[in-house]
Amino acid sequence: MTIAGRDGLMSTTVKWLFVCTLLVTSSSVRADAASDARAHYDRALKFYDEGVFDAALVELTRAYELNPSYRIVYNIAQAKVAMRDYAGAIESFQRYLREGAGQVPNDRVSTVRAQITDLQQRVGSLTIESDVAGAEVLIDDVAVGATPLQAPVLVNAGVRRVSVRHPDYPARSERVSVAGGEQLRTSVLVRPRQSEAQASSEPGPPPAAQTVAAQAQPLQLQPAAAYEIKSEGPDRTAAWLMTGVTGALAATAIVCAVVAQSQNSDLDARRSLPDQDEAAFNEDRDALKRTALFADVFTLAAVASAGVTTWLWLRGDGDSAERASLRVGLAGAGLQLRGEL
Repeated sequence: MTIAGRDGLMSTTVKWLFVCTLLVTSSSVRADAASDARAHYDRALKFYDEGVFDAALVELTRAYELNPSYRIVYNIAQAKVAMRDYAGAIESFQRYLREGAGQVPNDRVSTVRAQITDLQQRVGSLTIESDVAGAEVLIDDVAVGATPLQAPVLVNAGVRRVSVRHPDYPARSERVSVAGGEQLRTSVLVRPRQSEAQASSEPGPPPAAQTVAAQAQPLQLQPAAAYEIKSEGPDRTAAWLMTGVTGALAATAIVCAVVAQSQNSDLDARRSLPDQDEAAFNEDRDALKRTALFADVFTLAAVASAGVTTWLWLRGDGDSAERASLRVGLAGAGLQLRGEL
């Protein structure tokens, strides 16, 4: 009996020691959490004073997670106002009044409600519908719930991007213009439309069929023409070359003509001589005929070359709607040149 009593006493003592250990450990954890929350809160104040409001909001959120307090929620709302996230500020102010109910002074309650009324002119209400259930809904890349949404979403005034994502369908997005105090309804369809499904399911012709179809097209042949030269634009090199050729031909023709004139004068002077050598005279006369023939040939060549040269210099440029052309052919017993500009 005594032993049983001792065992019962020892068992009770062990239980109390265990409970005391838990209480001490819990108190230590709470103290550490409160210390960390205070450090986040102090950093948030520094960021806010420096105008780095997004960093201040992150620090305040961490502080609230470690030590939930309605007072921190009020500061979170102020940071969102500074970031112009008026919809988020309204939600934080309302949560501040709910969590601090009975503890927030009446004058502070009136001030917060006045702020909420003012901010409501800077936000709109957006009802979002979709044709699939269980799709994630995002507004400006921030998730707000899954379809079907149970209530309208409060959004900042301006142009908002509404996205709906479902693992079985392509993601869809819509841009919605929201005015302050406005209530809108938008529908984002996720399922592919009938026309899109048909377009994706109908294959195009195979490459081989396309190649055969291309080969089956009749060839467009141009009618044959006699020695036609078409110009695609000014060729100044050819023009300068032909100018040189024309000059050389003209110079040769002139030299031949001068020589023929000299030979002719010499023959005229020798005709009056009484003791003229008939064989030598005939030979010189044949030489005169050859020289005159050369002069005529080079003259004709110079004229033809001058025509080609003129055509090269006068034809249209590469940007002209009409191209110059030159036709070369035989006409009767001579050479015919015809140019078109």
